[in-house]
Amino acid sequence: MLKVMNAEELYRTLRHCHAALEDSLLLISDLLSQNGDPEEVISRIEQNQAKYNAVTRLLQEHDS
Repeated sequence: MLKVMNAEELYRTLRHCHAALEDSLLLISDLLSQNGDPEEVISRIEQNQAKYNAVTRLLQEHDS
């Protein structure tokens, strides 16, 4: 059964999603301009993956 998120949970989830999307856009911009430091790019990819995983867990908890 699908659980309904309260406003605070929904807002928190949306903020995580927004942060991950924003970081992705910045990363893509760096890659396209080829001015990105390889270590920074890898670090940002890892951080973005962690944010994505956190949002996925939140959504899965509320879907079950």
